[in-house]
Amino acid sequence: MNRANINAKVRSLLAAEEQRKPGFQAHAERVSVYAVATGERLGLDPAHLIKLRLGAELGGLAGADPDLIELTADDKRSQEIIRLCRDFDRFRSGVGGDTAADDTKSAEWLDLEARIEFEPEIVDALLAVQVVIQPVGT
Repeated sequence: MNRANINAKVRSLLAAEEQRKPGFQAHAERVSVYAVATGERLGLDPAHLIKLRLGAELGGLAGADPDLIELTADDKRSQEIIRLCRDFDRFRSGVGGDTAADDTKSAEWLDLEARIEFEPEIVDALLAVQVVIQPVGT
């Protein structure tokens, strides 16, 4: 499957899920942006960043195409990056019924609470990149 076909399939799956859960597509795209920026900050290679992007976008899709799932980053560290970015976006944008936090509170959450559960190096990387990434699609 070539990159154009992969991207078209992912967009189609996200659009279909958006019909069931309004706001899902924007959330998945924000998580993807945070995850790739965090991965870049951590020095991951470009091929790994592509897999990280796909994993972040497809992470919440039940029954996603097995051919696509094979193309995602499934190592423990990548999964931790995606999970942290997903939690961060929920906190920052108010996804899931939570009240959206301002950027200062988002940074405080990362610096204090996220350190309890996530690898400090990953938290530090997201903390550094979140400053320059505006919450899009909110």
